[in-house]
Amino acid sequence: MQFEFEQQQIVWASFWHSRVRRWATPLLVIAVVGLGYVCLTRGSESCRIQFQGFSHSSTGGSLGGNTLFGLEGQTITVNYDVTELQRGRLQIRVLQNRLADIPIVLRRLTINREGPGHFQLKVPATGFYEIECDGSPGGNGYDVTYSASWAVG
Repeated sequence: MQFEFEQQQIVWASFWHSRVRRWATPLLVIAVVGLGYVCLTRGSESCRIQFQGFSHSSTGGSLGGNTLFGLEGQTITVNYDVTELQRGRLQIRVLQNRLADIPIVLRRLTINREGPGHFQLKVPATGFYEIECDGSPGGNGYDVTYSASWAVG
């Protein structure tokens, strides 16, 4: 009786394993590729950055990465909103990452006013690009609160 019960469990487990494996593997591959695509084509952050003298602080968070993958001819779109500008400026840079080379700054935008804005940049060559947001001192450090989002499409 015990042997018969164990044999049924083995048959059922084998049947279940073959069914799950048949469908789970392609679904897992699709999920990983889809998640990778989303992570490499869009991102955002919302921060308050401060710097004065030797003191630097940053609060806030980000979603997605700041590294994008773009195909030649696609467009990188960056939307930003400076919600509070106490001192200094916000600087947004788009860099082209090159293997074993120093990244090339393709676009540098310095924002010295509060409010929303955006810019677009054509991808010059297929590869990885990086978005950097940072403060730029205006003689007396910086204190900037902003949100920014970017995407390749």
